[in-house]
Amino acid sequence: MNWTTITNTVASLAPALGQALAGPAGHVVGQAIASTLGVNNSPDAVETALKTDPKAAVKLAELETELKRATLEATTRQEENQLEAQTAQQQAINTTMQAELQNGNTYKSGWRSAIGWTMAFSFGWISLILGISVFQDPSQIANVVDAIVMLTVSMGAVLGINIRHMSSERLASLGFRPTSLMDSLMTRSRGSH
Repeated sequence: MNWTTITNTVASLAPALGQALAGPAGHVVGQAIASTLGVNNSPDAVETALKTDPKAAVKLAELETELKRATLEATTRQEENQLEAQTAQQQAINTTMQAELQNGNTYKSGWRSAIGWTMAFSFGWISLILGISVFQDPSQIANVVDAIVMLTVSMGAVLGINIRHMSSERLASLGFRPTSLMDSLMTRSRGSH
């Protein structure tokens, strides 16, 4: 059965049904239309009913309304499921963060602080090496400075990211929802619509 042969006829009375009839699930929509009109499950029977039954337009409008309602419900359920999954993920992350913060084991909970201490000792070491290198061979100062800049930027980026996450985790453990500038802007833009 090729339901697309009556797509235009159905669409003239119920545009959403006509569009759905032309889609991948057209045969299911065609069956629903035939059932609603009380005719055999065939495009010819539906087309005949549409031309002869004076209540066909009303029946299609009711079916179209039901289709829209079902589509809206399915979309709403899908969004609810996504929100539930995101909430469950956030709860799991929060539980993990709280367990890490309450852990007395420095090896597990102190790794971010260790990066900060490593950077601090590295700055001292870098300063010492810089002084020795410049004192022994002043012509190598450009190479030494390049290496120092690269190391400093790399370690600073890692430290900055870790400090940001550590602050966010501490705020989350206190019940606050930490936000970034972008989060604030997105919240305000959603609220203005």
